[in-house]
Amino acid sequence: MSLTYDSEKILARFARKHRIAYTLLSDTGSKVIRKLGLLDESYAPGTRFYGVPQAGIFLLDEDGRIKAKYAEEDYRQRPLLDDILDDIRNLL
Repeated sequence: MSLTYDSEKILARFARKHRIAYTLLSDTGSKVIRKLGLLDESYAPGTRFYGVPQAGIFLLDEDGRIKAKYAEEDYRQRPLLDDILDDIRNLL
């Protein structure tokens, strides 16, 4: 699942073009993005990319509670797969 500030129309077109099979969620206005603490603050209000989220991964338990969050200010930095897999194992 992916969350973005793009409209549903833009996401549908993007999914068709790139043959994306997973869910794309639209958060126009970035309300959920802000609530999750993922707003990329490097873009000023009123600019084209204001509202874009930082790249992030959330691990949820069976009740939908967040048990682990991975988010970096620099989208080029990603968490280590081994760390994510360890956390998944600990949830099981």
